[in-house]
Amino acid sequence: MQLLMPLVTLVMAAFAVCVMSYLALATSVGPWIEPTLVLFATILLRLVLRQQVQTARSIGFAVIASSVGGILATALCFSFPTLFFLEPALFKAWMREPFYFSFLVSSLCLAGGLFGYLVANLIEKKLIYEQRLLFPVGVLVYRMIAAQDQLRKAKELGAGILATFAFCAVQRFTAWIPKFVVLIQAVNMGSLQLPQLRFDIFPLMWAVGFVTGHVVALPLLCGAMTKILAVDLVGAHFFPQVTAESFTLAFCSGMALVSAVLSFIKAPILMWYTNFSHWIQTQAHGTVTNWREVWRSGPLLGGLSLPSMLVLLLLISGFLTYFQFSFWAQLYLLGFALVATYQIANIAGKIGLAYLGRFATFVMIPALFLFDLSRVQLTILCSFVEISGGVAADMLFGRKIAQLAQLPSAQVRRYQLWGLLACCLFAGIILWVLGHNLHLGSLELFAQRSQARALLIDIGKFDTYVMLLGAVFGGILQYLDWNPMIILGGILMPLNLSLSLITGGLFAHFTKHKEQWFPFWSGVFAAQSIWMVLSIAF
Repeated sequence: MQLLMPLVTLVMAAFAVCVMSYLALATSVGPWIEPTLVLFATILLRLVLRQQVQTARSIGFAVIASSVGGILATALCFSFPTLFFLEPALFKAWMREPFYFSFLVSSLCLAGGLFGYLVANLIEKKLIYEQRLLFPVGVLVYRMIAAQDQLRKAKELGAGILATFAFCAVQRFTAWIPKFVVLIQAVNMGSLQLPQLRFDIFPLMWAVGFVTGHVVALPLLCGAMTKILAVDLVGAHFFPQVTAESFTLAFCSGMALVSAVLSFIKAPILMWYTNFSHWIQTQAHGTVTNWREVWRSGPLLGGLSLPSMLVLLLLISGFLTYFQFSFWAQLYLLGFALVATYQIANIAGKIGLAYLGRFATFVMIPALFLFDLSRVQLTILCSFVEISGGVAADMLFGRKIAQLAQLPSAQVRRYQLWGLLACCLFAGIILWVLGHNLHLGSLELFAQRSQARALLIDIGKFDTYVMLLGAVFGGILQYLDWNPMIILGGILMPLNLSLSLITGGLFAHFTKHKEQWFPFWSGVFAAQSIWMVLSIAF
């Protein structure tokens, strides 16, 4: 069984990266993959491999090791495609060299992931054993592993996977299932242009809308209505000199600017709230005084020896040096990434949410003024922060599972490091496969998060008055406590894509005991993601 587990971890890591890469690019939503991995591991170990001895323990190790692939792929696909919208010629030139592109992306993931692994080691004792944070996703996964009805839910996940594969195969190889159905043709009503209302047969969108409908449905609907009834009308009447596309992008840039400024302001408040200064004082005045022991086994370094930590930092510095970050820019990035990663993990430990984009913006905005960074460097900076913060949070979720299940911590760390290395390799390959065969910014790979960050970085080229309108609208949304970035996605996103997500959310709203359907719909969006990657790869 010991020889089998690394192979199971490898399969599950590929599964996690594949599913979340496509999901993050196509829908701009990044749910935690851990519950789906529990059921997928149950299918592999109990139904396929027929393993019955210590199954719960094996599932725990497999999920802890492979789950990092989900958050790593989400962070990467939320941030790295920004370069496509900023420097399309350069991005396409990289894409024409598959080995170089995959190696570059995998190196970025490895640099950010190793930094997140290092920070997770440093703060594990503080957050899990001293502050005793809940880490709700870890608790949820542990309860799923221990649940008696786990096998039934795994079969429901399998049913969703098989049904979706059958649906996709019939849709692709026959004419029995159309790819979309036109509900209403486009209507021209003077200045008011009603677009074609089309219902896409996308199981992925229905599934994501069902699982996260309470989060995305109403904001997306608000964004779609804002685009039709406000943005297009105002642009046509008051800014005739600005093209409709430029007006929409400038308006959304204003919204992105307000969101970035407020995120920058809120980040220090979150840091104060989570008492980062207390952690520094605790570490500075620790009880360990035997520095020879610190050098060898690193009790202050989360079990890492000081030489090991220095080697990791040198590897990360070498990667940043390749992209021509100056010494001071590297020092700034690593220092602020440490702060951001700690806060992302701390907040995730309390409420189960990872604010990756907010803290990436917190690190990026001062860098715009302090250093003369290129667009490539800004993209690398944001990607590094999001990856390191996400990896650290996910690894601590895994270590919370290990604490509850009484798994040996040294073995858990080895599995997590193995899983991280595997996920970094898969991330580069899968992003190239997706980007090479599907056009970024298209219906299939809308990449809304990356588009929004590109608008923020390129904000100087848009009409100032249109941006001001967008900023006012974004401020109103913030005051009403609506998420402006999801509404921004509804404005930019094609209406048929929004409609599919909204429809899934409505299904969930009118479904009694909708949580019972989550395994099935999780299988649907997992299978659709894998189908898309496999269909374009082969």
